[in-house]
Amino acid sequence: MRSGHRQKLSRRPANSFAELDRLELGAALLERDAINNRAWLTELGKRPPYHIPRWVRFSRRGQKLWIGALECADWTSETAVTIYKNRRLRWVLRTGFAFVLDLVCVVATLGFILAAVAFAYALFVPPI
Repeated sequence: MRSGHRQKLSRRPANSFAELDRLELGAALLERDAINNRAWLTELGKRPPYHIPRWVRFSRRGQKLWIGALECADWTSETAVTIYKNRRLRWVLRTGFAFVLDLVCVVATLGFILAAVAFAYALFVPPI
């Protein structure tokens, strides 16, 4: 029986009964296979787990890490090429980088001033 094709049942009673018998036989065989497969899967579930040696597990983990590193390198190179080709994106990144750099300078300067004030306070104010 092909899936996706309609089966033609003839209009004669004898052929219809033969066709019905053939379809019932196919259904019975499919049911038997389903029951056998279910029993087989149950037996597989009762088996002790397959032991994979430690070095194989580590080599698989290493392969996964290596593949991940290669995918990361591919993504990085594609992103760099995209940034290099797009003027607006380059401008946005330059502006964002300049803003972050200015913000870091301001925060560092404020931190230095605060540290200097705290040091001067600790040095010149007499203890109570």
